[in-house]
Amino acid sequence: MDQQIPLRCVAPISKMKSATIANSELVSVLMPLYCEGSHIRTLLAQVSEALSGTFVAYEIILVDDGSPDNTWNVLCEEARLSPQVRAVKLSRNFG
Repeated sequence: MDQQIPLRCVAPISKMKSATIANSELVSVLMPLYCEGSHIRTLLAQVSEALSGTFVAYEIILVDDGSPDNTWNVLCEEARLSPQVRAVKLSRNFG
């Protein structure tokens, strides 16, 4: 039996600006997060720095796994500020 996981997305795929990169590949980095509100900005800066040097278009998909802290608020802010960042919120902690 498949269990459908309710989620909410911020920053739709169309938000990502088309890259003017010769290579048409897209690297997607998916990161599940739980109670990481105070660490997300540092993590994003490090991952973005590593990926920006590759000259490949990328997106970072951050999934809030029902965090009770400010993780979701930080994710929403980062998704609004960066065209490469997507934010997804699960309705509760799925582990």
